[in-house]
Amino acid sequence: MGSERAGLTPGLVIRTPRLDLVAMTGPEIMAIREHDRSGRMWAPDYPAEGDVLIAELAVQALAAAAWPAPVGWAADGTPGPWAPLQMRWRFDGRAIGSAGFKHPPDARGTAEIGYGVVPSMRGQGVATEAVQGVIACAQRHQLCALTAETHVSNLASQQVLRNCGFGVESRGGTGLFCRLDLTTG
Repeated sequence: MGSERAGLTPGLVIRTPRLDLVAMTGPEIMAIREHDRSGRMWAPDYPAEGDVLIAELAVQALAAAAWPAPVGWAADGTPGPWAPLQMRWRFDGRAIGSAGFKHPPDARGTAEIGYGVVPSMRGQGVATEAVQGVIACAQRHQLCALTAETHVSNLASQQVLRNCGFGVESRGGTGLFCRLDLTTG
């Protein structure tokens, strides 16, 4: 794989100063879904509820694809950024959350992102760093915009999005719908 030639972690999609966002394989997705911790480098409170939801959605997508090819990977086996990404703490390799694109970009070059960090790692700027990495990846792939949805009561998530340049585009029910335009200076 190209990532091995570059000396990076196999499956690595995004690297930030403290995080590796790694494309999840089918077996890892199933382990998350089943809370199967055996032999895995996971934070004690991983997977969180959001990680399990991502795994469940990925299982549904995998059912429609050729198992065990990771969702969002190219046919030649190289990782693609649209895969479910597991957030790994670079200092010890522990899984501490998920971050990435919820789907490939649409025809307008817009994709929705999502992220979540286990409670034991919150308050350290980890989510902001992960979102910044996802934004950099989107820019490398020449996307035009990113969107994100957060709950009106989730002030920490709203702060992450503000810190990363997102603005509130609309409100609906209990959701805030945010957008970051990547085509402006």
